Amino acid sequence: GLGGYGMGGMGGYGMGGYGMGMGMGGMGGSSPYAESMFRMTEMLEMNSVMLDQLQEHVSMTYTRLRDVVTWLWALKDLCFKGVPPAPPVAPAAPGVPAAKPEPNAQLFESPDAKQNALNLVRRRLRILLILASLFALMVFRDSLRRRREVSADLIWQKVGGKHFLSGAEPAGAMAG
Repeated sequence: GLGGYGMGGMGGYGMGGYGMGMGMGGMGGSSPYAESMFRMTEMLEMNSVMLDQLQEHVSMTYTRLRDVVTWLWALKDLCFKGVPPAPPVAPAAPGVPAAKPEPNAQLFESPDAKQNALNLVRRRLRILLILASLFALMVFRDSLRRRREVSADLIWQKVGGKHFLSGAEPAGAMAG
């Protein structure tokens, strides 16, 4: 089965999870055509499982992204206030113009409430900046680590060729 190819560790959905294990079960001496069809069925089942996992991850990522964008949109509305939406006004009698709200209407009850809202926005922006800085630092560290690994691999490849990179030893080395 596919267990010999290392597919048994795919999140617990390996062929052993289906009760097949490494062998073909009771199929024994079947024809090569039947065995290839069986292997194709196994691969299609694995493909289905992996696509289900991928769909779950994509939907979770979309939900999180939507929440972040909604929060940023609300933050934008709080930071950059334009003209507030007009409150609903009862329709006037026909022929009489509707009353317009005052353009200088206050958005906060008091200066203290305005200051509290500004402090809240500043605190949120500070946290967002700290998190973005930590993310950038982690990305930078990871890129440095990868660069060191690549240079070390190149050195080993120059010294010992392909044997050091693949982890395979020549057959004569084990007998000695």
